[in-house]
Amino acid sequence: MHETDLIFENINKISRFHLNKKVIFIPTKYNIEPKSYEFSKKYELKPDEILIMQMVGMIISFITMVKALRTFVTYRYGR
Repeated sequence: MHETDLIFENINKISRFHLNKKVIFIPTKYNIEPKSYEFSKKYELKPDEILIMQMVGMIISFITMVKALRTFVTYRYGR
């Protein structure tokens, strides 16, 4: 019973604080679009870079598959 009274007392303190506090709303406008567009334009990938990244990804996938197959064969048939 004492804990619930303490909880309600804290809730009342918080609500009184927020009711007495004055909130000031200042509208602000942010112009984000041009800068973000310029940033993405500056670091835009070229087609050859995309192809190189895809090739690297395919090589990593192939190596992973070969390792998995090797592990499977090792555990299935022994050395």
